[in-house]
Amino acid sequence: MKIVLSFLIVILTTLSLNAQVKQDSIVDKLKFNGVEIDGNIDKFVNKMKTKGFIVKETKDNIVTMLGEFIGKECRLYVIPTPKSKIVCKVAVFFGGGSWESLKREYHNVKDLFSKKYGKSSNEFEFFKDPYYEGDGYELQALKNDKCVYASFYTPKGGAIMVEISGACTVSVSYENSANMDKAKQEREESAMDEI
Repeated sequence: MKIVLSFLIVILTTLSLNAQVKQDSIVDKLKFNGVEIDGNIDKFVNKMKTKGFIVKETKDNIVTMLGEFIGKECRLYVIPTPKSKIVCKVAVFFGGGSWESLKREYHNVKDLFSKKYGKSSNEFEFFKDPYYEGDGYELQALKNDKCVYASFYTPKGGAIMVEISGACTVSVSYENSANMDKAKQEREESAMDEI
């Protein structure tokens, strides 16, 4: 009986550890819409197509797609490293309209990300002179880079920023840290080749 009980404890412990390892590996990989932000850009784009996104254009190695994100129509930009064409960043833009609707959307999205990733690591919500909230010129402040509404999350393997962009939309950008470093290295190598 002791042998059976011991055997059962070993099996349950092993299963528990395997489940934890699988959960940890899921958390270590930064994903957008369930797809890891990594690997060849063409493969990433094809995976986004299976999620309902369609390619609008490709310009300067950046693929622009249209689709749906958190239930809203959006524009998705897929950005690869310059030479190796590995996905290093994705940015999604949606929403628009009045300052009040942008601010409401921003806070709703920020709340969703806080539920998934915990409290933001940094948060900035302010206007720069001569603008202030309530002056009726909030959208002009956005366009003139005089308004900052951004929250940053730092999950393992990358960074996520939720913001009200200068394009008067809400945007969410995901960066794979290792691939962003690779992109910087490839840009520097390219510059050195030109010198």
